[in-house]
Amino acid sequence: MKALSSINKDYLRHTSNNIFFRNQGQPPFRGIISFELLFVLFLFAGLYKGDPRLAWVPVDITALFFGLSVISGLVILLKRGIVLNRKAIILCLLYMAFAGYALFTYLWTPGKVYSTQKILYIWTLVLWAVAAPALIISPDPRRLKRLGIIFSFLLLVIVFEAIIQYFQGDYKGFINVLGSSYLGLGYVVGIGFLIIIAYLIYWSQSLTKKIMALILAFIYFWILLIAGGRGPLIATILASLMPMIFAISIKPRARIIKIRRYFKFIFFIILIAFVLSLLFIETDQIPATLNRMLVLAGDDMGASAEARIQSYKNAINYWSQAPLFGHGIGAWPIINNGIDMRGYPHNIVLEIMAELGMVGLLLFTNMVIYALSFISPFKTIGNSPIRVILIMLLILSSVNTMISGDIPDNRLFFACIGLFPAISYLKGRKQQVNI
Repeated sequence: MKALSSINKDYLRHTSNNIFFRNQGQPPFRGIISFELLFVLFLFAGLYKGDPRLAWVPVDITALFFGLSVISGLVILLKRGIVLNRKAIILCLLYMAFAGYALFTYLWTPGKVYSTQKILYIWTLVLWAVAAPALIISPDPRRLKRLGIIFSFLLLVIVFEAIIQYFQGDYKGFINVLGSSYLGLGYVVGIGFLIIIAYLIYWSQSLTKKIMALILAFIYFWILLIAGGRGPLIATILASLMPMIFAISIKPRARIIKIRRYFKFIFFIILIAFVLSLLFIETDQIPATLNRMLVLAGDDMGASAEARIQSYKNAINYWSQAPLFGHGIGAWPIINNGIDMRGYPHNIVLEIMAELGMVGLLLFTNMVIYALSFISPFKTIGNSPIRVILIMLLILSSVNTMISGDIPDNRLFFACIGLFPAISYLKGRKQQVNI
């Protein structure tokens, strides 16, 4: 671990005066009831809104916390005089250009019901998922830290529910918690695993905290193995290995040592989690997620994978019919099934290509590329915990957009994009404008 933490000493020395890394003498849980709490509850509403225990809530939970977080966010912006980062504004404008073109395609889309709902969500829920992190959370390291803490508490609740369901329920290869799907569970647990990994590499100091973090990492990865979702497991592994790549850029010899030890560190967590999963599962079984991956690798890929591949083929075919401008927002269920109801190809790139054409894809790609420009130069990425964490989260959320949900469903991906201006703020309060 000495090699793992050595590259961060200089970084921590330079950021010792940064409030992100300091305890301001305030109670540790002060501010938990905050805008960040409302935003997290909005962002992950789809994960828990189906819980039967929340059936008494008279309104849609997503709409509820969307409205509350918007009101709270506007109060914050007005209270501080609306001082915004120019790059953050540009990022929001790039998203609005994409959303604006999606609205324009409403003129020729063959659908009306799903199209109307989809464009409404794009201009409300998804826009807020980008704008709130970019304009409100990113400028304040304390809010960024609070966001991570609140999500961690939510994750602990989810993990606790998953463990109870596994040991007390009738486990049949999938775990669904809080009324959500096994994919949603795997997705958020994967995020938690990445945060723990980042904590162990960059911030853990005491042996006690390291041991507690390692235990959580084992538990999170074990849940990934038994939950049943292939995509979240693959995405989490890929994302967790990214720091090794960025560690190569400075002092190659020292970096090679770090890479090797870091790899052993990740491998150790994965191995222990796998062994634990075998201990808790019947001897004639293997972890459900791995079992489904083995099916995927075989001649018979499984009904789920085959259906996805067929959807991908259909999407490419529909794009070829209208390659430049697309069939229009929300057109997928009409052109694919002839039914005006919610439907999508389970791949955001193919979804955009089929519905919005190359124009929409270029606008979307332009936004993503601009967000990635915040992390340059490449050679310094390994020295910045925030940049490494954001890249890991972007990889995880990007993989998820390629296998599940439509544009409104993947609000977490857009929220991750919205957090990239935090890199600019942490470098220094530059390029600010008063509005």
